[in-house]
Amino acid sequence: MLLASLSDMHLGSQNTTREEREGIAACLDTLGKMGLTHLVLPGDIFDIWTAPAEMKPPTYEDILKGDDLVVPALQRLVVRPNLTVAYQWGNHDFDLPADLFRTFFRAAQVDTSFTLGNLWVEHGHAYDLFNASGPGIMTPDPAKGNRPLGYYITRIHTRAGRVVSALNSSAYVQNVMEQVQAERQPGRWTVATLVLDYVVRQTGRSYNDEVVMPDGSRIPIWAISEAYADSFRAWEEKHGLFDAINAILVGAEYMDHSAQDVRNQHGKRLVVFGHSHKALWNDLTVGDGVAGAYVNDGAWCKTPQTLVVVEQTGGKYYVQQGTWNGSGLDIEERVITDGWEGKPATFATGRPR
Repeated sequence: MLLASLSDMHLGSQNTTREEREGIAACLDTLGKMGLTHLVLPGDIFDIWTAPAEMKPPTYEDILKGDDLVVPALQRLVVRPNLTVAYQWGNHDFDLPADLFRTFFRAAQVDTSFTLGNLWVEHGHAYDLFNASGPGIMTPDPAKGNRPLGYYITRIHTRAGRVVSALNSSAYVQNVMEQVQAERQPGRWTVATLVLDYVVRQTGRSYNDEVVMPDGSRIPIWAISEAYADSFRAWEEKHGLFDAINAILVGAEYMDHSAQDVRNQHGKRLVVFGHSHKALWNDLTVGDGVAGAYVNDGAWCKTPQTLVVVEQTGGKYYVQQGTWNGSGLDIEERVITDGWEGKPATFATGRPR
């Protein structure tokens, strides 16, 4: 098994430059020469969120038909024989129709997660208070489209012709408690309204400003604030206080606990997320022993552009964290020795030659 995981390309967004898309296309062509058995695309490959609030956002068809670099490169790759293609929805493409994706990229698997042996892959937004969306996740979206608050945060912050500073609410979550809560009266604000208020003030917008929806309707910002005001309490009632607090941490790009939960619930050694845009490797522990790893494959909408390649040989998983250098992949490799019950995994750097 030789698997590559690439997420967060954000095609259709002004955040992904042509140079970055050229890098994606070139890397996909390089992967096509490696003999992949699995190509996993863990969400936010497409992006219909980063449209200015005053403009109607693009459709998925617009993005798929309008991209002249990445979409053709993906099409060249997915037709290779003996290659399994698996797509997981992210928050920026949570409502991408599976049939539309398959129209462009043959018989692909489209789901919320992907698992193979001791490997689990998903986008990770389902654990995020501000970005949870997708099948089975209901939201108080005032436009009745099941969108999370992060959708409106992104739309409010995006300006025409200017790249936004963050593709989700994480940058705001990291700052909001210190910079906003001290200025606001306790009891009048919730976590969600504090974050939204911070965005409104930082962008110089008014609560009477409106967000133009895909169908042309308009939603005022004050209605967004009211709709999502009880998001934290609703999460707490459904999942418990600890999980609700963790959902805020995921919004702040700390996803380790969620990866640990996946390990515990599904018994997987290796958990791969996207979403945070930060490539990393963290051990997952049980008791005093190392039980696996959480790996984030980073993002392709910024520099450095990163991915994860996993090769399974016998009872070992060789995990390669790759960085695109403009002409090829710089690889850092680790190995996980398989085993589960009562057998801590062992880690080493580099493959025996």
